[in-house]
Amino acid sequence: MTMLDIVCCIISCFQMILYVIWKSWIYNNILALIFCIHALQSMFIGNFKNGFTLLILLFFYDIFFVFGTDVMLTVAKGINAPIKLMFPKDYTGEKP
Repeated sequence: MTMLDIVCCIISCFQMILYVIWKSWIYNNILALIFCIHALQSMFIGNFKNGFTLLILLFFYDIFFVFGTDVMLTVAKGINAPIKLMFPKDYTGEKP
């Protein structure tokens, strides 16, 4: 481990502690974006045909799980983890 690895580990632990304590939508979105970036960096497509096939299959997968089942609704409402982007809503109608 290098010194940069240790510094990054400390920053990551601090970020996770903030998320666990406050459960803020800001910390949730930061962690969700980090997970997305890491997943994209660890994936190697190879060529255009593989990437195109992957996107087509993911398109039909998404259609099936959004319209064919209640999985997306269950995940959006029932799971409290940084796997989705969250945005605050103000239902009072007051302007700041």
